[in-house]
Amino acid sequence: MRRVPLSALLLSVVLALPSLAVASPIPAAEIEGGLHPPGSAADLVQDQGAPQPGVPPIPYVIVTSRALRPAFLDLGRERIRHGIRSAVRSLESLQSAYPNALDDPDRIRQFLRDAHGIWGTQYVLLGGDSDVLPPRYVTTPSVLGELRFVCDWYLACLDGTWDADGDGRYGEAPSYGDPGDQPDLVPELYLGRAPVSTPTEARRFVDKTIAYEQRPADAFENTTMMFANVLGGGHRSRRVCRAHAVRNRG
Repeated sequence: MRRVPLSALLLSVVLALPSLAVASPIPAAEIEGGLHPPGSAADLVQDQGAPQPGVPPIPYVIVTSRALRPAFLDLGRERIRHGIRSAVRSLESLQSAYPNALDDPDRIRQFLRDAHGIWGTQYVLLGGDSDVLPPRYVTTPSVLGELRFVCDWYLACLDGTWDADGDGRYGEAPSYGDPGDQPDLVPELYLGRAPVSTPTEARRFVDKTIAYEQRPADAFENTTMMFANVLGGGHRSRRVCRAHAVRNRG
């Protein structure tokens, strides 16, 4: 199975983010007779769990908790205002919609797989830290013994189970006769996480995100610092990266 380096995935996410801002407004004619198409501003107030077929594509989805959902509804409305159909689902609604899931990470992954297949979802924001939306911990051997760490790739790479040997330990590489789990590392989704735990933190995150996006295009020229590093190459390439970072410091 093909492997994608972490650096390549992060770069692809960064390059893809501006495309979210390019969309046409949802025509008013689509909202008639009190019927609102899923992904419209009115639909955001509903928390219906599993995606339903037969609706227009919803490229942007937020998964959060019921307590934090009011703040993230405003981010969903902002996306819709710019023509990006959106949905905001709570973990509680997914717990009802996917009762046979192994746990909450599996439940969220099942929902995202359905959203990708039924709605054509491409972009996902996890609206909550690990105490709000439990992450999947993966297992890897090391010279220090077996290590476990958080891996949200489990929610972005939707093929397989990430537990092919069925031992309840996810993402294992083959070792000492263990066939491992052969985890899928080719993402179907562009996925990020907002590390917030309370309604106040969620509101601050949403307000700052919207304010950042509403700044004039030329407001970033002298206010951004970029850090760079080169894992290989000579001294000249490292000097170029450092100079680039300093020029953008402002």
